Amino acid sequence: MIKLLTSLKRQPADNCIILTYNVDLPFYEYMVFEPLYAAGCRNALVVCDPVQYEQALRDVPLLKHAGQRYLLLPGRTSPSGAFHPKLILLTSDGGGRLYVTSGNLTKAGYTRNWEVVTLFEYHSNKPDPVAWTAFRWAFDVVSQVIDRSAAPELAAQRLEQIMGTTPWLREEPPLSPSAQAWLLHNLDRPLWAQVLERYQQEDGSPVDEAVVVSPFFDGGARAIAALLADCHPQRLRLYTQGPGHGLSPRVLEAVLGRHPVKAEAYDLELGARRLHAKTLLLRTQSGVWAATGSANFSAPAWLHPASSGNTELIVLRFEPDAAHFDTWLGRLTINAMPLDLSEPAELEQETPVASQPSFELLSASREGRRLVLRLAQALPAGARLTVQLAGQETAQFCCECWQTAADHTIVLQVPASVSLPDTPQVVSLVVGPGPKASASNPVLLHNLQALRHFGQPAVRRDRPHIPPAMQPESYEHCVQILEMLHDLLATNSEQLRRHRGILTAQARQRERQMEVENEGEYDPEEHFVDEQIRRRVVTSGAELYADYPDQLTYESVLRAILAAVYHPAPVPGDGSPEDISFTLDLPEPPPPPDDAAEAERLRTRIANGFRRLVRNFAQGTNDETYMAEVPPRYLAELFVIIGAYLRVVWRSGMLDRDCFLDCSRELFGAFWGKAGQPGAWEQIRTGMPDDELTAFMAQVQLGAQSWLHAYIVSEQTQEDEADIYELAAWLRHLHAVLGPPADVLSALRIEDYQRLWRASTPADAELLPAQALAEQLNNWSRPYNDATLLSEISTWASAEPHISYATQAGLSRVPSLEVTMPLTEEDLDRCLRVFVLFLAWPQAKSVAWARFSSPKPEVDTDDIQQVTIFYRGDEHSLLFAVKRGSGKYHPCIDRYGVTAQVLARASVSDLAALGSDR
Repeated sequence: MIKLLTSLKRQPADNCIILTYNVDLPFYEYMVFEPLYAAGCRNALVVCDPVQYEQALRDVPLLKHAGQRYLLLPGRTSPSGAFHPKLILLTSDGGGRLYVTSGNLTKAGYTRNWEVVTLFEYHSNKPDPVAWTAFRWAFDVVSQVIDRSAAPELAAQRLEQIMGTTPWLREEPPLSPSAQAWLLHNLDRPLWAQVLERYQQEDGSPVDEAVVVSPFFDGGARAIAALLADCHPQRLRLYTQGPGHGLSPRVLEAVLGRHPVKAEAYDLELGARRLHAKTLLLRTQSGVWAATGSANFSAPAWLHPASSGNTELIVLRFEPDAAHFDTWLGRLTINAMPLDLSEPAELEQETPVASQPSFELLSASREGRRLVLRLAQALPAGARLTVQLAGQETAQFCCECWQTAADHTIVLQVPASVSLPDTPQVVSLVVGPGPKASASNPVLLHNLQALRHFGQPAVRRDRPHIPPAMQPESYEHCVQILEMLHDLLATNSEQLRRHRGILTAQARQRERQMEVENEGEYDPEEHFVDEQIRRRVVTSGAELYADYPDQLTYESVLRAILAAVYHPAPVPGDGSPEDISFTLDLPEPPPPPDDAAEAERLRTRIANGFRRLVRNFAQGTNDETYMAEVPPRYLAELFVIIGAYLRVVWRSGMLDRDCFLDCSRELFGAFWGKAGQPGAWEQIRTGMPDDELTAFMAQVQLGAQSWLHAYIVSEQTQEDEADIYELAAWLRHLHAVLGPPADVLSALRIEDYQRLWRASTPADAELLPAQALAEQLNNWSRPYNDATLLSEISTWASAEPHISYATQAGLSRVPSLEVTMPLTEEDLDRCLRVFVLFLAWPQAKSVAWARFSSPKPEVDTDDIQQVTIFYRGDEHSLLFAVKRGSGKYHPCIDRYGVTAQVLARASVSDLAALGSDR
């Protein structure tokens, strides 16, 4: 229950081996092979059914890499049946992923069908004997398939390369596996015999119910008959889809009639999705057995070995909880309807009948201009051979003199006049002249020189492990992550040009390729399937990276950051699984090194690393060239990554308070701006479509992260009284661009707020409710001193303020505020509000005077020339006079009994309603 294509490409690998029934080669190249190859996977092999192999070769003119960078071979383990396994084996020196699935290597199989996948993961630093056994089993299965193929020599080097680049696979398992899971194939014994044997050995209790999910059954219901005869279930449920299942009403009735079983058959309604999952569940009095994988519930799949039936792979599991698989089964069968067996079922042939060539060509390879052809049988001596080459270019040449080796191999020299391009080609043979000539089947031509060249293991860039929620495992690990981020994040023009230069070159190359590809019937856009999703998914900044390892590393960093701030809410009735499960299980902060000098050295490196990272980000946001080229979403993600890692390292005690505060203020100033100085946010807000911006802010909880970070900064700043006024001005600016903290934080689910708090504050910090946090932020944002008040007024259009102490109304050294600024009726309340702040801060004043003057030399009679405000606290007297262009004052409010508390809440209209009493 994973999105197979997404999961497959998420982790780099050195080797990728895929067994499949049918294969969509354009899909494989564009959506699987190219991303894996770009990430360093140089050893790729696909083995498919022989008939489907021949069908797939029709797409060779659309391909770029088949036979050049990866091998494609037909699996020949089932001469009378289908080669039907579905397996994906990914390995590297540090671990691997193994998928045993029901899905074929097609767009539908990897993105759209309802499939079932069992995933095994191995990490060499955390050895798991169950996973190791699964990987070793898979390697042995692939080896047997290759040994029995028509051209084992072509793939032998690929198997050797797997062992050479996967050292943990060569070792003995660390422990004997204890989990009750078994991987089974039918290369030698029928699957049913093995399942029955395991059930009888490990369980043997009565079977209460058997559940079969299968898109296809055999027309004689022989697999069902074997199940009933050997297990005697009290109840049988069959699930399939559509009319092509192959069940015969007459035969099924006869089989069921021989056994005392309550049987039910259902048709699954899955909307646009096709049922392709294959599952057998046996509920016993001890638990539940589950067999999943490639095998339809048919006689060729279950009751025969590969030599007389299909080739199949399954995973058999036992769980003591009989309801263990009910959630998955419930999602699949929620819309099941009784299956109509009144009409004879159509038998959908999963294996098309192959046309039989006059003689069989098994494989073809070339070394330079030397062509090696291997046949299944000897050709008549002296016959005239015509070699046909087809691909993006076609050619043919004749050969009168040739010899066949004992293994029916023919070696030919391709004439110099025949073009041999480094693009995929198909080879076929014609023996004899004219209408009596006989033709072979086509096979893919493998270019051995190209395969060796492009198959060399990649030298991977050494990068540190990305931990959950970016919590470093040690001080040294923290330094390594900082160095990686400095190298990875394009925070300035130089780094951006480095990434964009590669990206532009690749884009131009892809455009040229698309011109060729679009001449055929294949449309690469068809690779993308519309899927039901919980929230709107938008493109991440990872698209900036042309280097695929960089892209994967960036995505890993972003996922680790999001793990602390975002957890998708479940959507009722949505049966689709999550693409990514965000978990937050923070370990204890690492202790400092025992050596005090080493600890201090690492703390200094950490502090310097953050200062450099933030400084580069700030310089980038002040660079017009950089800001014109950087994608807005990527810029926002940089802020989230740097800010979140800054909090994580600070909460772990690895970063000193002063560095944390300095970096936080510089980072926030560069992103959110300062009073009168818009930051990067302004460009992001205008550069991203509204729906994408809304989705992004919800995904990363941008506002909530910023306010929580601001709270931490504010709390730490309270120790320095001299900084509280600058802090308050900073918080007021955030309020203007982010919105009130209470509104932002109240939009969070409680669990999301708790996750964010836990990932951002020290482990011993007591959780502060969101409402209390917002109130505290509001309190901290109130203080002003003269400098911050003047700075805020200076952000008004054409405003020039200054403060002095002057004689006013016969009183000496009266605090006086004078502001030159354009004045309109709308500015009257603003003038009053500023005066109230001037009166109250930094300490409450007993008397204050202010004058706001228009710089306009010529005014109309109703225009405002001056606004004069004077207040005496000992008399509770207020003068508020507005001088017009006519020389008259209106309004002119001069009265007693106005307390500072009343003045703080009043508007100009409120004061005008009071009138004057002097």
